[in-house]
Amino acid sequence: MRHGTGPGLTREDHPELAAQLLSALARAQQVRELAEIVGAAALNDTDQLYLQFATEFEQRLVNQERDERRDLDETLARCWDVANVLPERELTMLSQRFIDAHPRADR
Repeated sequence: MRHGTGPGLTREDHPELAAQLLSALARAQQVRELAEIVGAAALNDTDQLYLQFATEFEQRLVNQERDERRDLDETLARCWDVANVLPERELTMLSQRFIDAHPRADR
């Protein structure tokens, strides 16, 4: 995928954003497994946000209607909305300039 993304091909933030989302999904899966053992109530605040991230990812990105047509810019905007569920300190695969260009609603 990396060879088909980035400047001149898609958007400059595309490769980093995709890597961040995949990394966060892996962490969310670990958190889901932990929640099965200890219960969701026992998770810390950050882990709770990873569960919320996974839910948002599924609802806003994966569950696309059959007749829904999204262009790449709309999809990447949704990706940023989903990534911004997590605290900035968790967005370790994204350059600060990309984070600054996509501010959270709460800051």
